[in-house]
Amino acid sequence: MSVQQIPGAILLAEKRAQTQTDQYRSRQFFPAGNHAVPAGSLVRFDEDTLAGGAVVIIGAAAGFDTLLIPLVGGVHFKTDQHSHYIEAGSSLLYRAAENAAFSVTNPFQQELVNFLHIRIKGGPSPLQPAGVFVTDFNLEQAPNRLLRVSGSRDLTPWNAWIGKFGGREEAVYRLSQTNPGIFAFAVDGAFEVQNRLVHPRDGLLLWQLDELELEALSDQAVILILEIPL
Repeated sequence: MSVQQIPGAILLAEKRAQTQTDQYRSRQFFPAGNHAVPAGSLVRFDEDTLAGGAVVIIGAAAGFDTLLIPLVGGVHFKTDQHSHYIEAGSSLLYRAAENAAFSVTNPFQQELVNFLHIRIKGGPSPLQPAGVFVTDFNLEQAPNRLLRVSGSRDLTPWNAWIGKFGGREEAVYRLSQTNPGIFAFAVDGAFEVQNRLVHPRDGLLLWQLDELELEALSDQAVILILEIPL
């Protein structure tokens, strides 16, 4: 892969902040909204783990979108108006109507569950306040492709995609937003993204680009791509 070097910053997995109790662990790239580097409308990107039967209550600020993506197992999402079970192979998008809260519960008594908790500043979109949208996807049936996990097209002013790639497989993602940025997260395996080496659970912020090129450096590697307004 030979691409033009563009501005960016790698966020190392081992440098993430961590909050932990006996029942809950959260690893955070942007603890308490503290951004060491500009991240545009991306205000939260956490990898959370819940013990068997545990529940965590999470605040939801008005005007922000929450995206939950289970990586291992499944979780039960609940608000005063909604109740959904999602598992690996699905995602849930939620736009709070006002400053409120939702709960995430591990329904399994003997197993840990692991999920991504992402928060992005919202904007004009068909997604109404208090709205929930669940997306199902199958990485095994669509290898070496990026699949949308942020609902239907134009549902939000940002986009989220996930893909599973074989070793040395490549992909090009063409950005659709005006003045966009990219946050790439290596879920499993290693990638070369725009000439940067991204190890498992590392994040990569990029600015000033029209398209993104990536190459999987290990087999069965999984990457999440967020296209976010700056």
